[in-house]
Formats: sequence, structure tokens, C-alpha cells
Amino acid sequence: MSNSLDQKEALIDELLVARSKAHKAYVVLRFQGRKGDAAKIKNKVDQLSDSIEGLLSELMSEWCASAEEKMLSVKRANRDLQRAIRQIQNGVAVPRRVAKVLSVLDEVIGWASELVV
Repeated sequence: MSNSLDQKEALIDELLVARSKAHKAYVVLRFQGRKGDAAKIKNKVDQLSDSIEGLLSELMSEWCASAEEKMLSVKRANRDLQRAIRQIQNGVAVPRRVAKVLSVLDEVIGWASELVV
């Protein structure tokens, strides 16, 4: 995941904390019977929720774009794996093909870990 995505994820986490705290203020005010103040807080909580949803949507779009880029690489890796497996089954340079499988799997695992949000 890129640094920009990490920063956006951290920002969203902090915004979610702020929303949770604001919602707690709303609940406290409601229990105190201060409905007018509670309504003002609730309005702000709703606005913050909308902003967070927008950021989450943007983050997902970026993640999907990154996933699409990786898709071609994973498809190539799958072809390489299939070729190596076929050669292993046929007894062709088995130690070298096993090394190839391990190398390709390391690449695929790296790509997958980059996509985990």
C-alpha cells in the first residue's frame, strides 16, 4: 500500500474516533434532556459521517485502481506457475522449476500484502 493510502487510512481512523466521541456527546445530551443541543451535535455527526463515507469511497477507488494494475501481474504469474508445474510433472529441471514456483509465489504474496487495506 502506498504511503498516501496509509495516510488516508490513518486519517479515516482518526475521523471515526472523532465521530464516535461526537456521537457520545449526542447521547449524553439526549439523556440530559437537552434535545436542542443534541440535535445540533447529531447534525454535525451526520455531516462528519458523510465526509468519512466520501473518503472511504475515494480510498476504495484508489485501492481498486491498484488492484487492477496487480491483476495483470498475477495473471502472468499464474501462467508462469502453470508452466513450471507442467515441467515439474514432466520431470524437466525439477529443482530449477521448484525454485521458480517459490520465486513466483513470493512475488504474488508481496502483491497481495500491498493490497490489504
